[in-house]
Amino acid sequence: MNCDICGNGLRGGIEALKGAQSGGKTLVRLFADPDRNWIECSGCSRIVCSDCCDHPDTGLCDACLEQSGLFEELQFVENCSLDELEEFMHGKRKGMGDEPSATCEG
Repeated sequence: MNCDICGNGLRGGIEALKGAQSGGKTLVRLFADPDRNWIECSGCSRIVCSDCCDHPDTGLCDACLEQSGLFEELQFVENCSLDELEEFMHGKRKGMGDEPSATCEG
C-alpha cells in the first residue's frame, strides 16, 4: 500500500475485533499497530502517510482539514497562551467560539 499523495510505501495496519455487549449490542474495537505511519482520511478516504499529513490525529488529510473550518481552530490551539486558550474554550462551551476575542495573532 502506498500514500495517495507522495507514493511512498506505508507500514503498519489496523486490527478490528468484534464482540457483543451485554444486551446484545455489537461492539467493534479498532487497534492500530504502534508503527503505523498513515491515516485513511475520514473526509475523502485517501490513504495519506504521516509525512504528507501535518495533523493525523484529526483523522483528516491537510486538504480536508483546511476545508472543514477546523484548521484555524487547530492553529489557534497550537499557538496561543494558556489564558487565551481558556478564553477560547469558555466561548466554545457557550457556543461563541467565533467571537473576535477568541482569535490569536501568533
